[in-house]
Formats: sequence, C-alpha cells, structure tokens
Amino acid sequence: MVKKATFKDGQSVERNIFVRVASDGRVTSFQVKIKVPGAKTFIAEKFDSLAEARSYRDSLRADMALEPYKDRVLRARVEAEQLKKVSHVLVLDALERYKAEVAPKRKSASTQIYMLDVLIGLPIAKRPLVGIGIDALEDMIVRLQLREVCASTIGKYLGLLSAVYKWARVAYRYPQLSNPVANLPPATRSTASKERDRRLLHGEEERLRAALAESRNSELVPIFTLALETGARMSELLKLRRQDVDLGQALAWARDTKNGQDRQLLLSPHAVDELRALLQGPVQHIDGRVFSLTKVNLSQRWNDAKRRAKRAYLAECAASRQEPDARLFKDLRWHDLRHEAISRVAELGWSEVQLMVFSGHREPRMVMRYVQFRQRAALARMLPDRRPVNQAA
Repeated sequence: MVKKATFKDGQSVERNIFVRVASDGRVTSFQVKIKVPGAKTFIAEKFDSLAEARSYRDSLRADMALEPYKDRVLRARVEAEQLKKVSHVLVLDALERYKAEVAPKRKSASTQIYMLDVLIGLPIAKRPLVGIGIDALEDMIVRLQLREVCASTIGKYLGLLSAVYKWARVAYRYPQLSNPVANLPPATRSTASKERDRRLLHGEEERLRAALAESRNSELVPIFTLALETGARMSELLKLRRQDVDLGQALAWARDTKNGQDRQLLLSPHAVDELRALLQGPVQHIDGRVFSLTKVNLSQRWNDAKRRAKRAYLAECAASRQEPDARLFKDLRWHDLRHEAISRVAELGWSEVQLMVFSGHREPRMVMRYVQFRQRAALARMLPDRRPVNQAA
C-alpha cells in the first residue's frame, strides 16, 4: 500500500485504473473501471495494490476481447448437441408426429391425413430429416406424377411437407433445420403449383346431368346445379343448412368456409328452384343440413357419372360414325364446376368487386384471372360469328 499520496482522489494512474485517496492523503485502493462493450454499464472492482489492479484489468480486457469467439464456440457446441439429438430422426418420424399432433386440429384434417399417409409411403420418408436435398424432392415429385397426381396437387404436397419442416424446427428444438422445399428452384415450384383453367366443353354439362340423374341418389342433380349456379365449393354445399337459406331474398349463408369466415351465396332462379324442392322434403339430419351426401360419397358418384357420360358419348359417336372429341370428360374435376360458374358470371360483364362477392375470394388478384372471360365475351358480342372459346366444334 502506498503510504503517501502523490495523486488526487479518483485520478487515473493507468488506463482503466483509478486511485482512491483518503482525506488524510493516504492511498486506500486502486479501482479498475471498464465499460462493457455495447452496454451502458461498467465493471468496477477495487484492489489493495496497483499490481493486483493491473493483473485484473489485463485479464478482464483479454476475456472481453475473446468474448465474441466464446459465444461462437458455445453456440456451436449447443448446435452440435441439438444436431446430435435430431440426426437420428427420419422424415417418417416427423410426418407421423405431425399426423398425430397437428393434422387433426386442421380444418381439412381428413385431407391432410390422407396426404400425409401418401408421403409416408414414399421413399423420401425413409431419409433423415436433416439434410434432405433437391434430388429427394425431385424424386418425390416424379413418384407422385407416376401416380397420376396433377401438378396443382403436387404443389399442395410440397406445401404440406414445408409446413411439417416449419413445425419440426420447434418440435425437435432445432431452429437451424433447413426447409428443403424453400430451396427448390422457382421453375420447379411454379410447375408444381400451376393454376387450372379447365372449363366445361360443349355437351359436357348436359351429358353429366343425365348421368347423375341415372343414380338412385336424388341429391346429385341438385348439388350439381347449385355448384354451377353459385360457384360454391363442395365443402360449402355439403355443410349448407336449411336455416341458412333465405329463398325470399335469394341468399344462402356458407358457414365456416375455407378461409374461416362465413360468406353469402347469391342464388340464381335455377338455384332457388332446386333448393325449394329440396327444402320441401323431409329433414335428413339433426343439424339441418340440406344434403345428406358426404365428401367421399359425392366424389365416388361424381367419378361414376363421368364414366357413364363418357361411355354414352362414345356410343353416340360410334352410332353416328363421328370421331369422338378426346377432350370431353378428360381431367374434369368437381372443383372445375366452381371455375366454370365464376367464368360464366365474368362473361356477363361483372366487375372485379362483384366477382369477389360471388366467389368469396378475399384478394383482388384471385379474380383477375377471370377478367379475360369478360373481355372475350365483349369481343364475341362485337364479332358474333365467333364461337365461344370453351365450346367444342
């Protein structure tokens, strides 16, 4: 300890070292004071000797200089431990956990579970969750194509797999988990999510209606008509309840739609007639649903009707010795009826806002694709000798 003060109290004797002097002039201690980088606080410690203060200061400054590297080493160790825990997890494990824990809570639970089962049966499921590359995804796409899965549905499979990876980051506590779907080339992603533009060809509606009428289920023709008249989705029609139909105002309420909100269905005179006939019949369900059909049942009967309609069409062509149009009934889905319905009202000259109200789309860009039909209809009125583009010769 220095006996006689040669400094003033608080004076700096060396960098980051300050002397403390008592009122009688004695040096009482040496204080090390260093500001913490990136913060407003200081580290301050007192020592009896200048040598101790120097030693502490030099050691502390060295530690602070190495702190960023220490953090990196610690983070690397933590990531290595996390990677070690998740390295044994297969895509199959993640898919099955997602199927059990997440999918049942989704609005489209049955569809997601079915799609997850398909993915579980593909070779990609046997690969480790970490390190899935573009080659594995391309192989998955090819295998789905071999199953005759359409491009838009492949896009949904990719979206589901992407959702599984985002969930797995939290579920397996590995935030560094790379999402392989996000690494797909834009061309591959755009090919897998191409929008459909399938419309009914000339003669398809009449033949489909006749084929549906042959079924013993009397609800098939009415729901087919409502799909074409309202543009409602299959799920919206199947959930339609009697108490949500107002024939006087030609309106119906679709509850809990795809986007989670209720919306109005605009009923045409044909739709009103069909619903009036249905509502006059006995109540089939305690919840008041208009249709007793289920999604699976309707899909099966729709496919059967398409086959019957095609057989009848080919028989007609054979009898009249005409070459059949290979486009008829090819790759036609129930959801195409919604596209057809919206396209028809667009051809009537409806504005974008009116199309959004009719279709239930929440974003203007979703209905912009239908503007082309309005423009074509206007051109057809100017040039009446031109046949509508969606009709077969």
